Amino acid sequence: MKAVKADPELQQRQLRTSVVGRLLIAGSLHSEQYQAAIEIHRVWTAVTRALFARVQSYERLGRVMTPTDWTPSLTRAYRDRYAPWRDEASQTLVRHRQTTADVVFLVAVDNCGCRQVADRLHMDQRRVLRIVQNSLWRYAEIAEWIEQKKSA
Repeated sequence: MKAVKADPELQQRQLRTSVVGRLLIAGSLHSEQYQAAIEIHRVWTAVTRALFARVQSYERLGRVMTPTDWTPSLTRAYRDRYAPWRDEASQTLVRHRQTTADVVFLVAVDNCGCRQVADRLHMDQRRVLRIVQNSLWRYAEIAEWIEQKKSA
């Protein structure tokens, strides 16, 4: 049986500092947007983990984690924030058959930089950044993490 090798490019992206972390440090994201990106990654990982069995030994497959196994905070994050955001972002086309959610997943989950996403989707890098920024603001807005300015 031939061993499956992981994509070297994917391994390199996962080893370096996260793109959203670098965007936060550079001032391109606010803390609420960064928090949104981290939660999107956390929930996306839990959702996809529930889809695939993990091999714990050669003799048996590990039990697949299902949403009923999630912590209450992860369940609330999925139900109250992630699912509404994903439904909305999946409806907004940014290119032919590419949605806002696709762009955010490339950055927040796959750890692709804005230039990489722009090259892949044949878009301007500044537009990719604006899409990510606006979508993460929307997530933070849905989550009610954005403080309302008090009128004087």
